[in-house]
Amino acid sequence: MWIKVKTDPEILRYIVPKGFIAIDGTSLTVCDVNASENWFTFMLIEYTQKKIIVPQKPVGGLVNLEVDVLVSNLYLFFRYVAYIHCMTHELN
Repeated sequence: MWIKVKTDPEILRYIVPKGFIAIDGTSLTVCDVNASENWFTFMLIEYTQKKIIVPQKPVGGLVNLEVDVLVSNLYLFFRYVAYIHCMTHELN
């Protein structure tokens, strides 16, 4: 079962293919990300479909998303590096 989730660009920036995302408390692997259309996909095997609540959600239903902490920390790190780079060039 493939599921596509549409979300805000502010959240999507932390979602990467093969990264992890928790959806309604279940940690899953991201398959594809489409930043221009603001969605990502994940796949559920039959066993998982029977054990979690996500497949019971209606199309268009709301889910809780928790992004991969490693990706969010890398994003913050690279923003900091870019900031330092800009500040260094302004000083020279």
